[in-house]
Amino acid sequence: MSEELIQQMIARWKEDVRRDPNDHETWAALGSAYCKLHRYDDALASFKQAIAVNPKYAEAYLGLGSTYGFLRRPQDKIKAFQEAIKLKPDNAIAYANLGSACCKVGQYKD
Repeated sequence: MSEELIQQMIARWKEDVRRDPNDHETWAALGSAYCKLHRYDDALASFKQAIAVNPKYAEAYLGLGSTYGFLRRPQDKIKAFQEAIKLKPDNAIAYANLGSACCKVGQYKD
């Protein structure tokens, strides 16, 4: 996906959340788009807003965890993936991401 297309998507989604600030899925989509552009602070803010709107939205915690990984914040990354698992215990991606994050910091029992 080109950077130009991602920028267009961001502009559209920003307008969407201006109209409906309670749209947690669009907040999370914004977070993912910002990550693709390496705009990690914007991504964190978007994922956190998705969680503020819907604290039970596991996918936002997955995005948050991935963003923390890019920012080299392993403990925050682990906590985000653990929360995703609490909310959606059948999510294999969350388990894989948590396992990888724990191994990278030597937490083999978590």
